[in-house]
Amino acid sequence: MRYFEFRSQLTEASPYLTGDELMKDRKPDRKETFLNFINNPTPFKTKDGKEIIIPPKIALQSDPPTEYDNVKVFTTWVAGKNKTVPFTLYGYDVKDTEQTPIPINTKNSVSPLIKGAEFGGSKFVAGGKEAASLKPADIGIDAGGAEYTAESLLQAIKGNQKLQATEIGRKVIDAATQIANKDNTFDLSELSSGEFAAFRDDAGEYLGPLMMLKGMATFTGDVEQAFFDHVGLTSFDQMKMVFPTAKNARLADAEGAVAGFENPVSGNKIWISVKGGKSGKGAAFSMGQFEVPKELKEKNPRAVAFLELQDKTTTKNSAFLNANFFYKMEAQGFRLYMDREITESEISEAIAGKTFPKYLDTILDKLKVNNFAKFLEDKDNPVQKYKNIFYAFEALTSKVVNNDNALPNFAPVVRETLQQNFIKLSNKMAPQNISDANAMNSVITWPNREMATGQVEVAVSSSMKEGPRSKLRMKVN
Repeated sequence: MRYFEFRSQLTEASPYLTGDELMKDRKPDRKETFLNFINNPTPFKTKDGKEIIIPPKIALQSDPPTEYDNVKVFTTWVAGKNKTVPFTLYGYDVKDTEQTPIPINTKNSVSPLIKGAEFGGSKFVAGGKEAASLKPADIGIDAGGAEYTAESLLQAIKGNQKLQATEIGRKVIDAATQIANKDNTFDLSELSSGEFAAFRDDAGEYLGPLMMLKGMATFTGDVEQAFFDHVGLTSFDQMKMVFPTAKNARLADAEGAVAGFENPVSGNKIWISVKGGKSGKGAAFSMGQFEVPKELKEKNPRAVAFLELQDKTTTKNSAFLNANFFYKMEAQGFRLYMDREITESEISEAIAGKTFPKYLDTILDKLKVNNFAKFLEDKDNPVQKYKNIFYAFEALTSKVVNNDNALPNFAPVVRETLQQNFIKLSNKMAPQNISDANAMNSVITWPNREMATGQVEVAVSSSMKEGPRSKLRMKVN
């Protein structure tokens, strides 16, 4: 998951009615609106999806029964003008016929109540990016392996019932309609930061391709004509788009099936990896199942051997197998810490987490002495030692490939392999924060060896806290 911070006069940090949000000087006055909700019993929405009525007074279930004055408690808090002072009101679930009292505790930065449109908040979905449910798989645009032209993709978005059913979904439909009219600037001022991220990253997985099909995407570098020559097209409007049913399909979010065209070298279709995020770079992708064309294998044996090794690794053992690979290659970064290969039994012992192999412990001690990283405390903790050394080996692999040039032909081989069946589509917003005029710009990167486009890097995805998350990954920027 990615994390973003947006600052704008049009949006605020918390989507909830915290003490801090209630005390802010806004029009209409939030404190008055809050009091009106109490005096004219109006449901407050909560972060867990409930609707709560906070009446002026409510009978607490105590012995003897007592009446709790919500109006008095709230107006006293307002008069104190101190947002850091906590207060408690009592309400009940609108579905509860017995009106069982529920405490509503509010602090400076904590509240269960959502700051809706009446309070100057979002009129869209509550919660973060995932709650918006805008991915192709969320709205069913990937169903049945349907192929889309620019027009049929537009109609699929406009006619999508799940998008039509929500405010944020209708905002996506409006954006698609604008794109069809060659307008890529949208008013997103009413979105929260989570909704903004969902619009850019998730809805961008089909809005970006729609822009591409409409001829609104631009290429990185002077490669546009070479790309179309490569795929045998004159423009993208000859391409049909397919969205894989898997949310994270290999190398791609969308597969462009070229009408009447099959790649003459590999027979593969063109894959499109749609990336969002603040930079438009997106996340690194796994190097497992990375297919290298046969004609490249004899020319670049080391780089190809490294790429093919990734398909044989697992998430838990990849760092160790890569360490052995570079030890055998006599890469100095690994020879500094290793004096032999790591055995299969030592790898299995480390993964099991009950004990930690002496040889790996020796390597880890050397890494600590050299201050290779700020390792987490792992004394008498074989599980943490495994996480620490896994991270170190993955970081070393990244260093020897990216910085030490241990595989001189690695980037060219990757670019030449990817150019057969891969382009990356980056969706970037300008400005990057929420605005009433956010322009979505879609930029195409076609990794190409001859033109040296597409920066290729091995990425570190594990952490000493969480351990390995995937096989070794790489980025193409």
